[in-house]
Amino acid sequence: MDNLLGLLQESERLGEKILADREMMVEFDRRRNKNREALRAIEKQSQDKVWLNFANMFVRTEKSKAQDIIKRDQESINSNIDKTRNAIKDNMVKLSTLEGKKEHEMFKLNPLSSKEVSAMSSVLPNVI
Repeated sequence: MDNLLGLLQESERLGEKILADREMMVEFDRRRNKNREALRAIEKQSQDKVWLNFANMFVRTEKSKAQDIIKRDQESINSNIDKTRNAIKDNMVKLSTLEGKKEHEMFKLNPLSSKEVSAMSSVLPNVI
């Protein structure tokens, strides 16, 4: 009985972690979209300096610096999205294992990188 209760607690914990990670992914995506909007707005500006909301403060800075800051934030967000996506995959595999399912292997698939695609297209030019 204790073993069953432990399995239920672990599966509930993993399920809550997966849901929390999905919510984080949504929030990261919102931030990423706002950064894209900001980059487009900065590009359209005719002035040399722009206002940037940074840590609940407005700062006036050069366009290039503002773009660099936003691009670095985009890279950080993309990195966090990748980490969170991998955590979701790992937790889904653990949850599937706890539930006794064997379909969890499909979550271990990763897309081909651009280097792998170019290598494949050079070897098989008519396929890709």
